[in-house]
Amino acid sequence: MDVRRDGFLFPSGNVSLGIDNEYQGEDILVDSQDDVVNKYVPVDPTEKTASKFKFHLRKWKKRIAILLGFSAPLFAVLVVVFVRQWWTVALLLLHISLLFLFIRLSFGKKEAQYGRVFGEKNSVLMGVTVSLFEKRRNRLIEYYVTDIFGRYFLPIAIGEYNIIFEKNGFERKQIDLNISSGEKEAKILKIDVMLDKLK
Repeated sequence: MDVRRDGFLFPSGNVSLGIDNEYQGEDILVDSQDDVVNKYVPVDPTEKTASKFKFHLRKWKKRIAILLGFSAPLFAVLVVVFVRQWWTVALLLLHISLLFLFIRLSFGKKEAQYGRVFGEKNSVLMGVTVSLFEKRRNRLIEYYVTDIFGRYFLPIAIGEYNIIFEKNGFERKQIDLNISSGEKEAKILKIDVMLDKLK
């Protein structure tokens, strides 16, 4: 069996995940008509690992942009106070208009495309296995391991599911989920979850 998807490599170069029925590219024996190939196939992303430094750098760039965005209109107000000319007033109105546009673009509602897992004191949890099971057949649909920011991404469709969150040293958590046809945005699982440490 060959597995191909843009941005991923098969077979996985990592050690076994310890999942039953895992497939790493070996031959598959089918010796009866009733046999079903239902392997769990790990693949490796070709993209680079997310960088905490770049993540914090983007945050500081945004803060500096906000500071400059609010400083320009204040400076324009001072110019109008000391130089009362029509062009200074026009410049002030232009700065105010640009400030409102900047706020609209920067702070507009952006829907997250992932869920997150937290631990104590809202600290993000890396390495949490998030498994999605179809409830009716108790069949594993897909799983994801949270990244360094505690994020996970799971596509989802209409149906009934069990979502299980597991990490060594933390209590196992299960959530029952029922996605109906009336929920038009039921495409991505974006539930934020908090796990408690084992006592």
